[in-house]
Amino acid sequence: AAADLAHVNNILTSIQTAAAAQQGTGAAAAAVQQQQADSLFAKLPVIDRCFGKASVPQIVAALQAETAEPAWCREALQQLQRGSPLSAAVTLEYYKRSRAAGLSAVDCLELDSVLCGHFTAGDGDFAEGVRARLIDKDDKPNWKHGTAEQVPGELVQQFFKPRRQQDVIKLRDALARPWQQAAKPSRL
Repeated sequence: AAADLAHVNNILTSIQTAAAAQQGTGAAAAAVQQQQADSLFAKLPVIDRCFGKASVPQIVAALQAETAEPAWCREALQQLQRGSPLSAAVTLEYYKRSRAAGLSAVDCLELDSVLCGHFTAGDGDFAEGVRARLIDKDDKPNWKHGTAEQVPGELVQQFFKPRRQQDVIKLRDALARPWQQAAKPSRL
């Protein structure tokens, strides 16, 4: 996984470097971007140790106990604790399922459509996060669950079942038969 991430990073860095050169920001900006990317890769062992856990509470404990990158771990922990415990639990489950099943990009996007259906229908904390961050700007969300320990595992599992079957976007079907999509009459 780290090798794949390194490959993707090299591609993205070369794109960013080319874009910076075209915009005239020069070699200095490109060098800073490369240093930031290199810094993240230097932290991969810490990321693997802390985030390779089976539950969000275990991730929190690992971040609190990590000594190799204490400042980075404190920041990661603050960001994790700032967000919705339910969203963190669903995200971790999504990651575990994706890795275990070896899901393709299309499979992941189809699963994204299922998760989005739940979050936007109010099953998660999305609306509360929007309220706290963008509407009231008080940054004091009232999450449905105060901590990750309070999130029931069966609730997390429900997020991976479609609310309604017609809400599932079947990208594989659309991509396999693009001529059928083009043959449909357009409606104005």
